[in-house]
Amino acid sequence: RHSTTQTRQSHSGKEVRIIAGDGCSFKVLFGRVEWNGAQIATNTIYSIAQNMWVSLYAVDDCEMDVTNPSHYYIGSNSVVEEYYNLHTKINENRNSIKEIQGETAQNILITGSVRSGKGTFAMHLVNYAVREGYTPLVVDLNLKTNLITVPGCIGCSVVSSPITPNTLLDCNTEQPIVFCCGTTNAEEKYALFSHYAKVMSQLCAEKQKSHVGIAKSGTIVRCPFLTTEGLKEVVDCYNIDLIYVMDNEQLYNDIHTTQFSHPVGSFIVHKPAGVPLCTNYDAFVRRMQHRIVNNYMCGCCPEKPLCPRSNVILDDTYKLILIKSFKHENSGYLPIGQTQVQNPFDVEDVEINSDMKNNVLAVLNCDSMEDVLKNTTTVLGFVIFEDFIVLPGETGIEKKTIIRSPNPLEGLPSHFMCATGMKLEQDID
Repeated sequence: RHSTTQTRQSHSGKEVRIIAGDGCSFKVLFGRVEWNGAQIATNTIYSIAQNMWVSLYAVDDCEMDVTNPSHYYIGSNSVVEEYYNLHTKINENRNSIKEIQGETAQNILITGSVRSGKGTFAMHLVNYAVREGYTPLVVDLNLKTNLITVPGCIGCSVVSSPITPNTLLDCNTEQPIVFCCGTTNAEEKYALFSHYAKVMSQLCAEKQKSHVGIAKSGTIVRCPFLTTEGLKEVVDCYNIDLIYVMDNEQLYNDIHTTQFSHPVGSFIVHKPAGVPLCTNYDAFVRRMQHRIVNNYMCGCCPEKPLCPRSNVILDDTYKLILIKSFKHENSGYLPIGQTQVQNPFDVEDVEINSDMKNNVLAVLNCDSMEDVLKNTTTVLGFVIFEDFIVLPGETGIEKKTIIRSPNPLEGLPSHFMCATGMKLEQDID
């Protein structure tokens, strides 16, 4: 494969915008450069997945090598200074209450229309906070391109290290709490989505009460476009102090005139310029989804988040289960993070068959069915179902399950896999 490397220069305050081609990478030769608020190391090669777009902000005049871009240009209109100024105001609040016992930092909600830059703004705020030594609690309620977990789920986690192009969606956060809705459209199962969002908020409140450092860092919530009533629910249950609306004046006006149960500030934020630059946006989203699943698969090494998948054969001691909630019988899937006391549920065995190809399965941290019934609070990772085969064995017919994982494994750390209701399409060539 032929590679083409070009050396490019950019002046301070400009953005280097890249859409990745096959085998794309970049390396900063000199000058301070940031990606979504994270500092980029010089003389370090950063690989970019094909179809992914990257905007690099030049803090100083800089020079970099760019290899195999499909598109590349220097953008003069940047929102980075605006985002940094907003962070500065948030950080003033953090610093002002840092030594005051019992005071917590502001909880922030980011919302807006589809493809308005919610994730980009959220990553800026997270990275800026981490660089200041804070450990914010990050909640992502977006079911399509979630920054924390796989599509079809909402998740939350404490972030203590910067998110960079090489660690984007890698396991740089602590074990996340994951709730599976079994859909990428919140409107399809809104009652279920709302219920899980509220349960997540309760867990966040408990986390803040038990960890002073998290309470002093605040919570950053990324929320998809919802109705005004839906946003009110999120604002109330997460005790939101500030709402940032991405580039939608009508939504901002609706929020600004809404009566919440407590005082809430609202601001409109400009979306990043040049978003999206991809000519094939659907392919970009699908690749992002596959990358998320790769990084939370059992056996995935963070150093190689896009490593090829291998088939792993499991014997019939591995069980596939379905966890049904008594309170939400129609949901089909209980999220991770609740005990049976909190939300009574039942566990059913699922008969594995070949029609389940490409289904995403969660590997539970359980050693027995009794453990599943007691607690489902930890997911060790995700695997993808590939096939089901029947082979003759020494004692008769043996049933084998084939799963896909980034690394060849002898087996999984648990024999219990839980259906998630999610199904991934084939990988993109």
